[in-house]
Amino acid sequence: MMPLEPFVKLHNEALKSFLNDLCDVNEFHEALQLEEYIALCRKEIRIDISVNEIALVHTLLLKYRENIVRTEGDEVVTYLRDLPEPTEEMSSNQTHVKMALLQHSRENLGMPAQSPRGVSLDVYDELATTKRQCRHLLKRLFRVTPHCLDRPSLQEALKQAEEVPLRDVPADARLASEHVATLQSLGGPSMVVELYAELRTTFQDRERLLQEAEFQLRSLRGVYETMIEHTDTLMEQLDAYREYLDAVRAKVGQSHTNSMYLFRKPRGSHRFTHTQLEKDGVIIETRGIPQSKRGSINYTLQCTGPGVFTIAISYKGQKAFLEKVVRLEDLLEIQHLQEPVIDLEHVVLNARRTLMVLSRLFMRRESMPARPISRHFNTATIQNKGATAKSLD
Repeated sequence: MMPLEPFVKLHNEALKSFLNDLCDVNEFHEALQLEEYIALCRKEIRIDISVNEIALVHTLLLKYRENIVRTEGDEVVTYLRDLPEPTEEMSSNQTHVKMALLQHSRENLGMPAQSPRGVSLDVYDELATTKRQCRHLLKRLFRVTPHCLDRPSLQEALKQAEEVPLRDVPADARLASEHVATLQSLGGPSMVVELYAELRTTFQDRERLLQEAEFQLRSLRGVYETMIEHTDTLMEQLDAYREYLDAVRAKVGQSHTNSMYLFRKPRGSHRFTHTQLEKDGVIIETRGIPQSKRGSINYTLQCTGPGVFTIAISYKGQKAFLEKVVRLEDLLEIQHLQEPVIDLEHVVLNARRTLMVLSRLFMRRESMPARPISRHFNTATIQNKGATAKSLD
């Protein structure tokens, strides 16, 4: 980088600005609005809220009603008029409740927007039932014939739907006309007008949400394709890195003069007992092996190639029931983790202490005296283990 130093000093501010612009990237979730997309896909949303929080929201709605309410017929006005004001007992109640958030209005719940006056209870119930059935039928009809919603009135939209040559559509349109006539006779023409306006708004919002969902889907597909391309690139880089590492490891294994650390050729093996490795902190956890059988378990360490080691677990006088191949680069990477461990299914090894043992057994320095890896694994211990291994062989 030394030849570039004059250039960097000359364009220092421009380079700083360029790097800052590179780092100024919108959040992934914020750019794609994934939370909103997921929320739209959920059929029901439940929140955990306390009674005093409900009372606080109610109080704020009453206080700022003039700023919140858009029109006189707004549902917020109706709810605030029907609900009693929150009491002091509610404001101090910390009890938590589960509350479902539904995308429904009072009409969806079978309740009229305004309480009818001078109407008997039977007529009131008939009106609510007729309106609910009529809304359900009209929604099903207009899902098939959305172009009919362009007509100025509900009656004209139903007449146009009767002429649509689709199965069951004319019959549904005639049945809906009968419900609309009943609704008009019970609640007046204004109720039919409000219902039609509500349906048009609902379908317009649904079309808008559908367009937004399609846009989000295209964005997600683009991100997915980009991630796949990036993954392929990383895999290619990883393969190239592995090839380079294998070549370097083979070259180091063949060198005998210029390298400080030399891997020994594949020869011999070193055997340790379970008790010794556990005492020296190499084994930090044992799974599924009874305490009575741990004394008869041996661990054989062997270097099968430059930087490649095999750890075999066996009972005395029997064939190994588990073998694990460990690479030097993996150990060097694991030792910097917060919990550097090697999981051998039956036992868990401390990666740092395992690396120290393998380094002492299979690597040597040209001009530096050997250092003990712990108070248990000194030079004499290793030599004794090597002699034991030869005698066992």
